[in-house]
Amino acid sequence: MIGILGQLHPTFDALSAYSDSSDVVAARTRVGRHVAGCSSCREVVEEIRGLGETARAMPAEPAPSNLWLRIRAAASEPHALEPVEPSAAIGAGAAGRRRRMVAAMLTAAVAAAVVAVIAWPPTAGLHAAVTSRLTFTPSRPVPGGVVTVRYDAPDWMKDATRLVLVGQFARPAGLNPSRFAARMEDALADSLGVLTRDADGSFGGTLHLPSNFLAVQLSVLEPVRDQEAMDGIESWIIIGGSPTRTPSLASLLAAAEVRANPFSRDDGAPRQNVDVADSLKRYFPRHPAGWAYSRSYGVSRARFDLLRFFESAERKYSSLYDELWPRRGLDAERLHDMVMFAHRIDEPAEVMRWAGRLAEEHPEDPRALGDLANALHQVELRTPRSLGDSIRAWLPALDRAYRSAPVPNDGFDDALRLAVGYGDTATIARWRERSAANGRIGNVWMMASRKWAPARDSVATEMRVRGERICALPAGRLPLAGSATEWRMRCEMYRGMAYGYLSWHTLEQARPRQALAEADSAIVALRRGGWCTPSRGYFDHALAALALGDTATAAHDFIVEQAAYPATFAPMLDSAKVHLGPRFDRVASLAGADSARRAAQPCIDAARMRRQARNQRLAGEMGGRR
Repeated sequence: MIGILGQLHPTFDALSAYSDSSDVVAARTRVGRHVAGCSSCREVVEEIRGLGETARAMPAEPAPSNLWLRIRAAASEPHALEPVEPSAAIGAGAAGRRRRMVAAMLTAAVAAAVVAVIAWPPTAGLHAAVTSRLTFTPSRPVPGGVVTVRYDAPDWMKDATRLVLVGQFARPAGLNPSRFAARMEDALADSLGVLTRDADGSFGGTLHLPSNFLAVQLSVLEPVRDQEAMDGIESWIIIGGSPTRTPSLASLLAAAEVRANPFSRDDGAPRQNVDVADSLKRYFPRHPAGWAYSRSYGVSRARFDLLRFFESAERKYSSLYDELWPRRGLDAERLHDMVMFAHRIDEPAEVMRWAGRLAEEHPEDPRALGDLANALHQVELRTPRSLGDSIRAWLPALDRAYRSAPVPNDGFDDALRLAVGYGDTATIARWRERSAANGRIGNVWMMASRKWAPARDSVATEMRVRGERICALPAGRLPLAGSATEWRMRCEMYRGMAYGYLSWHTLEQARPRQALAEADSAIVALRRGGWCTPSRGYFDHALAALALGDTATAAHDFIVEQAAYPATFAPMLDSAKVHLGPRFDRVASLAGADSARRAAQPCIDAARMRRQARNQRLAGEMGGRR
């Protein structure tokens, strides 16, 4: 049954909820519209309904005499799950029918299911217990307190005499840098202290927390080395508590934003037994944040799918909607978390509902602009261009969100694109002026895109700042994850992308000599950034060379640039043919590109071997601590 549910089909849980809805309610839902046109999903729905009929016909057997003792024992386990009540939105009739179905099936299946829950490990969303290399006390420190840190160094750092504790303190929820911003400065952290060797060979030190402490991400650096200097594939995190050392909602919300550093790498081996979303669900079950960021909503999909009835994303969302939507004066945090939760269950209309309310009621929240712009983009993807009035009506709300936020707005690029695409002349001019004044605009990947046309001059200004920046670590600032070498390589890669955009932009302004120099800079920077295969900079170099009448250089550049693509990738060959015209030599082009691929292969193989060796070593370290 589950095998047919591919990426484009509703989940089993969504189809199960649909099967319990009335025909009128079901027909109005996204799942209902999908099922109406999908024979495979209709078969699944019929199978679910048939299962219910069969279950209701089953004779009820008495429960084992020791059942409650075993349930109580299971509930006392650290990772015991609390059942989630079905939402009233399911409908009284459907809920009643589900209760009758569960009652009929429960006595026949609960004994085996409970034994499975007791005997099997916790859900996939809860990390397996791991002995962390870095430990600290107290486990839930208070603002202004002192934390004692103990660190058991891996083999490649055991000979060090001292280590540096590197950290990045979390800001309140909503004020942390977006993990999608891809700005190099956001990958850096401060040197927070020194760890010295103790008599038993481990390292120890203290960490003094600021008075506004919420959470901190930590990695460990050996200062005298570089290439393998950082133990930070996934940084550790310390989450603060209240003055009574009870869980703090503000600390958990801040930690949820910073937990996934954009430059950390996840090899599947958790550094700590920490799941921020799980902690939020546990201690603040009626707050939507834990559910919005959770990877698991109940028993993992395995042999006992029936148990997933008790916790599923769709049902929990419906329950929270019933509770929160009617409430007046709802805070910005809950509104934003409901936006994220609606994204999680892939309901664009619900995303728009909550994002619109956030922008209307709390335009000062830094997340309001990004949430609304993203929601409008989802509308844009599903609405014919001729019906743009539905987007145009929200442009004033984008204006208010931009003006009201106290920090640079996350989501500015999306808002700018919508304003330019749907606004009148005055709106377009206003947003382009903001683009020129907003010194932190742009995800570098988006800004380097040749299709991203609005406000090209301001983008070029920002790209020039990024291209001319020297990739050197500022004093007292160190990478939070990876080594200093890795940070510099990523910095050089972004510099190369910036110069590539500048070359294209400069050539459009009929300055081919400067465009050629900028393309050279792009090629050099990308090579320093670890690009073994020829980069897009060769294409920019070829266009600038053609503009200068240097056909031989252009032909060479086109050949070399093709080496970055498979030999069967025809578009690059076609592009060279279009630009070179009768001077294009197909045989020479194919032969030259093949030679360039073979020349790049040793670099590719060496990089792959380094990654494999590092991952194997780290996996061995993790395996030894399990």
